Amino acid sequence: MHQLRGNGSGQRNAESRDTMSSGYLAALEFTFSVTAPVFLIVFLGLHLKRKKQINDEFIAIAARLVFNICLPTLMFLSILNSGINLAEQ
Repeated sequence: MHQLRGNGSGQRNAESRDTMSSGYLAALEFTFSVTAPVFLIVFLGLHLKRKKQINDEFIAIAARLVFNICLPTLMFLSILNSGINLAEQ
């Protein structure tokens, strides 16, 4: 009887699957780390609205605060900390 010997491709396929699996899991972990805080804040807002802890007046004031003060400040600080030196360009 002849014995069939593997050419090692099964081992390489397993290693390839492990590499692909770890890459997929890393991408999935990154995706959740980015999107989870956003969904958490949205659901917290919905919960507080249902419990009548916040009302429409608060939402309007908070939106103005975020869009007129917080986001421009965040953009300014991000540009400041970006490390871009326009004098060298």
